[in-house]
Amino acid sequence: MSSALWFAGDERFGGVVAIPGGQAPMFTKPRQWGPLESRRAKASTEELDRAQRAGIDTKKW
Repeated sequence: MSSALWFAGDERFGGVVAIPGGQAPMFTKPRQWGPLESRRAKASTEELDRAQRAGIDTKKW
């Protein structure tokens, strides 16, 4: 487990990464935002709402 990584979020939008024993979680976003546009377009209303509430629904963060 020493090389484990925990991710909470949606890979299409971004989320939070934590390393067990680490000091703080880190925010993440897709490196290549554009290529994931077609996958984000297929997100359900609930998924889009969740991303908006988390503030990760646009490339601006």
